[in-house]
Amino acid sequence: MKPAVRRRKSAAPARPERARPLALRLPPREATALAWSLPLLVTIAVHGQAVRTFFAADDVTFLSRASGIAPTPWTLARPLSEGVTWHLLYAAFRLNPLPYHLFLFALHLVNTALVFAIARRLTGGLGAACAAAVLFGASAIVFTPLHWTSCLVELQVSTFTLAAFLVYLRARDGAKAAEPAPPRVATDPQAAGVSRPLIWLSALLGLAAVLSKESVILFPLAFLVADRRSGLFPPHLRTVIPGALAAAGYGLAFALLIRTIKYVGTEAYGMTASPSFLMFNFATYLRWLVALTDPLPDLKAVVHTEALATGAMVALAALVLLAISFRAKRHPEEVGAAWFLIFLLPVVPLEHHTYLYYLYLPWAGACWTIAAAGQRLVNRAPLPLAILAALALVGFAALQARAVRARESRMSGYYPADRTIRDSMILKNIVGGLDTLGYAPGTAFVFANPAPRVHRPLAGSGPIVYSYMPFDAALRDGETLRLFAPTWKSLDVVERVPREWEDREIVLFNGDGKLWRIGRGGRALTELGYRLMPLGIWAPADSMFRRARALGDTLPDGTFGLMATSHYLGHDDVMREFCREFLRRWPNEPRAAVVDSALQKSLRGAPLAR
Repeated sequence: MKPAVRRRKSAAPARPERARPLALRLPPREATALAWSLPLLVTIAVHGQAVRTFFAADDVTFLSRASGIAPTPWTLARPLSEGVTWHLLYAAFRLNPLPYHLFLFALHLVNTALVFAIARRLTGGLGAACAAAVLFGASAIVFTPLHWTSCLVELQVSTFTLAAFLVYLRARDGAKAAEPAPPRVATDPQAAGVSRPLIWLSALLGLAAVLSKESVILFPLAFLVADRRSGLFPPHLRTVIPGALAAAGYGLAFALLIRTIKYVGTEAYGMTASPSFLMFNFATYLRWLVALTDPLPDLKAVVHTEALATGAMVALAALVLLAISFRAKRHPEEVGAAWFLIFLLPVVPLEHHTYLYYLYLPWAGACWTIAAAGQRLVNRAPLPLAILAALALVGFAALQARAVRARESRMSGYYPADRTIRDSMILKNIVGGLDTLGYAPGTAFVFANPAPRVHRPLAGSGPIVYSYMPFDAALRDGETLRLFAPTWKSLDVVERVPREWEDREIVLFNGDGKLWRIGRGGRALTELGYRLMPLGIWAPADSMFRRARALGDTLPDGTFGLMATSHYLGHDDVMREFCREFLRRWPNEPRAAVVDSALQKSLRGAPLAR
């Protein structure tokens, strides 16, 4: 008996590893439809408010180029994303921000679907694919790309790169049943079950990706890792060659024409090979991956030296997941981890650009790794662990929704804390204010606010009442006005209106971009003086009122203001003269009683209320 038992055990074939699907009562078609649609619905629920955002910051420059106001620099640096796409969007939608943001949202939904499709091929399971897509679609990493139209670069390059990878995997489908080629023997791709047209299509999609953003030039490495380690098909190195040729051709052309690309070599895009910087910057990105309860982990978009411990823990956890799956037949965890590194490492050396949205494309790989590891765990005890996994996904989506709402509404003093929301609000207020001014074509005016030009860091704490820097940035050296109000001309943004511009129209502005038409001459100067008084800036306010009187202002406002400024400047005798003048000229004015009371108190030597 014992020998027979031994023969049966030794002869038993190894059971191939495969995903054990949960027992679903739904028919396969309905189950697939549900798994596809659920991530998209969750994404819409979490990020749907983003479509209401106005244009912001660099959007003005790209709109100006698309409209022909400014020239478009046609170079090998992002001609598809920053050139073709913007021109097509402007031709279709002009200056209406809603269709632009709907386009961004549609790209993110497409990318979420692509993450699902790739995850399903890598893991072989509907549940894992659904989980990966939920993790990707609901993540707060996509906040800035969905709220800032200029970030269509990140969304578009991700669409092309994910599509290229999916087509590559699809091109290798026929190789599943093929036997591995003998060592050192070149085989024909078609004989190995490879679709040549799809292989070349994947290379063309990869080329479109690098023409959208050059940092994904290493995309053939993702093909190579899938070829060697996915376990989906026998290795066939020649299938990677078309993508490598496309990337190499672009890289060579980019190098030859590098002088035509203005931003290359500038300080803004400076890079460093400092080991300490690379380590801390990489750790910063890893820490952001797990900052699920912080709505603004990148409030200060710089390297976080304190992120090293958290980053090391995240890296260690990833290594553990890879080690667990090392001897398995399929290695989706390795493919996902490689994808993450391939598309993140090119931006890690950037000294002045540490941005959360740089994680958008790499995050897809992390989602595949997490979903594949979760599938391995669930397969050990399908029902209870599947329930826990579903609850974890629900909790993740809820945390991300909460973070998105908090980021959209959080304030830092006078301004929204998130820079994109802040820039969008200011620009929207400026454009809306310009629409209400009603000036005739050719009108020249002055933007004025008499408050001192003090800029406090918006990422800090404490109230920020006056800050000109965001308003100046929103005007973009007159570019905003040329785009949204081309028939008008802004002379300058000033604290004090020069005497030679006293006869010009004056537009009062707040730091948040709200505008008021206050006219010209004495009336406008008086209004500016009153804006200074609550700040306790008495001498400049006094000067405004005196200049208004010198221009022949016969209204009581200037005289009333001079009473206050004279008192606070310590000239009570002058204040009393203005009180008497006010009572003599405007005895029935509603403020006459207040003026008379102030005069009587001053004559008695009683202190006046401040």
